[in-house]
Amino acid sequence: MKNSGTWVGLLTGACIALTQIFREQVPASLANHTLFYEKLRSLQPNTASVKCMIGSGTSVEAFLFFMLLPIIASMPYAITFFEDLHAGYLKSILVRVDRRKYLQTKFCGSIIAGAIITMLPLLMNYLFSLVLLPNLLPSSIFGNGISITTPGYQLYFSHPTVYLLLFILFDGLIGGFYAGIALLCCFLSDYLVVVIIIPFFLQLIWHILCSVTGMYDFSPIYFSMAGYGSTVHPLYAGLAIAAALVLFFFIFIKKGMKEDVQ
Repeated sequence: MKNSGTWVGLLTGACIALTQIFREQVPASLANHTLFYEKLRSLQPNTASVKCMIGSGTSVEAFLFFMLLPIIASMPYAITFFEDLHAGYLKSILVRVDRRKYLQTKFCGSIIAGAIITMLPLLMNYLFSLVLLPNLLPSSIFGNGISITTPGYQLYFSHPTVYLLLFILFDGLIGGFYAGIALLCCFLSDYLVVVIIIPFFLQLIWHILCSVTGMYDFSPIYFSMAGYGSTVHPLYAGLAIAAALVLFFFIFIKKGMKEDVQ
């Protein structure tokens, strides 16, 4: 977690989260304090669960964050394996440790690092929203895209904090998924930029296909945003991602055991 890739990815996510705070949360807090809602009593004051980055279905920053997530999540640990593999460090490492154990540790470290670097900016943004805005129950009328077609909407409208924290964990799993893809790509290219960019392009292609066919809910950018209200069930999606990570793990170990060490 101390390498330069981690700090670049973390700062990128933090800058996007801070931008959303100053652009949306602070004005929403000021609107509450000006008693604007005394004149429009049919409206609910701005709430934390609706104005935070993950809870907003229309936030530009949220879209940008999840658009860049494959790059952000791939930077911490996939870079270190790429350097070990292509800079000759791996030969010295394998003299001291078992190759299988090294590969297992590298894969698990990559998934955990990708998950952490995904969750920290989202968690920071939500904590700021709780400081700036009241934690009222969200309105089913004046809110975001979450409705009765959204899986788990009952939990959101009764315990929004629990719902959003669970969604942050779900997004952490998605970040680990992208990190796993980047790790596998280390065997395919001799250029680091290609390794980092491939997960981004795979997501972009899938997002374009979903947009062209009108199946927006199945875009990873949209079903990662809790406030968008996608009909994709996070539990089923999480199980599918977890199964993919298990497959990635065995492919990575098998490929790594056969890879020539320079």
